[in-house]
Amino acid sequence: MTGTRLRLFLSALLFAAVAAAPASAQTFETGFSGLGGESEDPIQIESDELEVRDQEGIAVFDGNVVVVQGESRMRSAKLIVHYDGGGQATDGAAQPASDEAGEGGQQISRLEIIGNVVVTSKDQTATGDRGDVDMKTNMLELNGNVTLTQGPNIVNGDKLVVNLDTGHARVLSDSRVRVLLVPNSAKQPQ
Repeated sequence: MTGTRLRLFLSALLFAAVAAAPASAQTFETGFSGLGGESEDPIQIESDELEVRDQEGIAVFDGNVVVVQGESRMRSAKLIVHYDGGGQATDGAAQPASDEAGEGGQQISRLEIIGNVVVTSKDQTATGDRGDVDMKTNMLELNGNVTLTQGPNIVNGDKLVVNLDTGHARVLSDSRVRVLLVPNSAKQPQ
């Protein structure tokens, strides 16, 4: 089989596999495994405002929020960080988290991402209206007008669920998941 025929055959096989999947869900791998609680990379957060509500165990970053961890980046209108433990204040300021567990440090348990969410990692971008990251299970969920792109390839749905440990993702939709695959868009290493 010539190279062109083999590529056409593989493209047809991929298309058939996508077409055979249930209309309301599509599963695939993403590059978002670098964003999450297990990463050793530091997390940098910038925003227009920060409000810490230590008694509630939350920190609210509001306005032009940008989060960077390694090769992963997230932008949104607002980010609410939920944390457990260590919420003792001195002179109105929250105590910094300890480097050792059990020393009164604060542990991030959940991130609420609100408004125009854009998550990028390597060559992939995911967008949605709002999101949630459960740091205990290391799962990312985007909801509302979800679009996942890699180069010219596009997946649209109502919900994206990503296991940040594995990069395994699932797109769900109340109606139908829509996929646009551009033949020969994946560059082969030379």
